[in-house]
Amino acid sequence: MRNRSRNPWHNTTATVVTVVVHVVVGALLFYNLSGGSSPPPPPTVEVVSSEAVDAVAMDEARLDSELQRLEDQREAERAAEERRQAELEEAARAAEEMRRREEARADALARQQAEVSRRLEEQTRTEQRQLEELRQQRAEAEQERLREQKRLEQLKREAEEAERARKAAEERRREESARKAEAEKRRQAEAERKAAEQAEKRRQTELAQKAAEEAEQRRQAEATRKAAEEQRRQAELARKAAEEAEERRRQAEAARLAAARDDALREMVGRHGLVIRRHIERNWLLPPGSRQDLITILSITLNPGGEVARVDVTRSSGDSNFDRFAVAAVRRASPLPMPDDPEVAAKFRAFNFRFNPGG
Repeated sequence: MRNRSRNPWHNTTATVVTVVVHVVVGALLFYNLSGGSSPPPPPTVEVVSSEAVDAVAMDEARLDSELQRLEDQREAERAAEERRQAELEEAARAAEEMRRREEARADALARQQAEVSRRLEEQTRTEQRQLEELRQQRAEAEQERLREQKRLEQLKREAEEAERARKAAEERRREESARKAEAEKRRQAEAERKAAEQAEKRRQTELAQKAAEEAEQRRQAEATRKAAEEQRRQAELARKAAEEAEERRRQAEAARLAAARDDALREMVGRHGLVIRRHIERNWLLPPGSRQDLITILSITLNPGGEVARVDVTRSSGDSNFDRFAVAAVRRASPLPMPDDPEVAAKFRAFNFRFNPGG
């Protein structure tokens, strides 16, 4: 009778202790699954009687086993977190090294541009000196032409004065001959005829000489004009050659800079692709029953801020469950980190992503 009266109390106590133990186990499981840094202290359970302890001894053993399993799981997660932190620090160091290389490349480019500017200024000064020399040569040629023109004008004036003197002397001789006797007139007439012939010869000689001088003057003027024209043509050819050489140099420099920019853009795109991969893989959970070596290709479309607008499977891994978990990992990772460079960011507005976290 006494044993029967104790059974209800014993059963009630065991039930209460069992419920308390399950509550504690559930709280510990929830805390570990939510990523807590340290487990909460176990609650104090008041033991009603030694019989209740005996009733839940097996539950406490299971609780200790579960607590040990949860502690092991937490240690594993802590180790994984430390590995992720180490990877992030290594990525930061790599990014810093890349920044220093970019700064060194920018400094080298600035020095090269300064050297090009210096050469262009030196070439400009050389061309200006050449143009100044051509102007001086043209001015000297013009002065020489003016001196020759003055000399020819002086010769012309002297010839005209000589002609006037000759005519005056001839007139005086005719007046003197008119006063001579008739007999002398015939002789004078003959003499005048001969003098006229000689005068005509001299006049023809003077005309021929004058024509030769004028022809020589025209030849010299034409030669001077052609020399000046040749100098201008040579200067124009030199200027055009210099402009063509500068244009070729500018085109080559532009092509080199474009190639360097393309290489840098590809490098930055590859580097940021690794950043996006790590960001997505932190949100990855391997579905039950799936292999870790599976690969699926996803098509991802992003908004300007990096939010995932659309994600589709373009090539399945063969495991639909794995594909669904991959799409879910991308959506959980939204927003994805976007690069600061607009050209690099444009490459990630719509791109294909090879998802193989176990590879």
